Amino acid sequence: MIDFLHPGYLVLLVLVPLYLVVAVRQVRRRKLLAEKLFPGTGREGRKISRDFIGTFLFALTGTCLILALAGPVHCRKQKVFKRQGLAIAVSVDVSKSMLAEDVPAPSRNRIDQARHLVLELLERLDGESIGVAVFAAAGLELVPLTRDYGYCRYLVENLDEMAASAPGSRLAAGLESGKNLLEAGRRPDNRSTGIVILLSDGEDLGSDPGRALELASRLHGEGNLVYTVGIGGEKPVLIPIRTPDGREIIDYYRDRENDFLTTSRQDRFLKEIAAAGGGEYLVPRSTSNTAAMLSRQILNRAIATGRAQVIEQTFRSLSPWFLIAAFLAFGAAVAGREISA
Repeated sequence: MIDFLHPGYLVLLVLVPLYLVVAVRQVRRRKLLAEKLFPGTGREGRKISRDFIGTFLFALTGTCLILALAGPVHCRKQKVFKRQGLAIAVSVDVSKSMLAEDVPAPSRNRIDQARHLVLELLERLDGESIGVAVFAAAGLELVPLTRDYGYCRYLVENLDEMAASAPGSRLAAGLESGKNLLEAGRRPDNRSTGIVILLSDGEDLGSDPGRALELASRLHGEGNLVYTVGIGGEKPVLIPIRTPDGREIIDYYRDRENDFLTTSRQDRFLKEIAAAGGGEYLVPRSTSNTAAMLSRQILNRAIATGRAQVIEQTFRSLSPWFLIAAFLAFGAAVAGREISA
């Protein structure tokens, strides 16, 4: 579809046929005069024919210039991916097992590694809305969906590990919190793509572990994606109890029988949750690489689903092409005049 930015200039096109009428009459008069003065010669006839062609080329030059002034644009509707259409809910496990210190430096423990991962992810956002929740036996929405990354960063950076850590561990609580964040920030046109990222060691002490799989499947059925990130190591480790300043270990957590508690990353359950949610399971080798991989996979999946796409009109100016056509027509007309001379 072609439209004009300045359609008022199009009224000048009425001058083109007027010019043609006047110019053609003059050429015909010259032709009649040439036939009277030089009867039986073809040279003047060929010259008159070139004059006719030159007249039409000048008319074409004027037409192209007027059309260029009118600002012709080619309008096209196309689907455009909008990162603003992505809503990301991050659920961080803050159960006691997340105080285990089987993570690479500079992270102090599992909670700290999850915190660094969220901060790295924030660095890679560009228009997406993000919310953060923490969970153990129950969930707590810490940051509602927002594009204020500075506010979100401040709250995540100042999350007190010792105060946040809580007894119990139920992955379904993390998914419920993520689901609540997405529903609270859902766009009115329902075109946003919801992403739930579960950061956990995968230990689930709830009475119904299958609830997490059910929630992940339901989220996926509603057009969302669930990603899980395994925090911690595969080998069982003790969970230290440190002094309030975090400098010294004074003991280790024990169970009711006074035996030391051990914890390890549960890959299988986290993989099952990600599979049910249509996402991926990732194990961080480094927080920056994992955040980059997460953001890349989220964008690719969102583009594939099409839920974060909107239809926009694009405009391409055609004025340069009409100016080129005018220049060529004018050049041909002048060249023809010189040959006629």
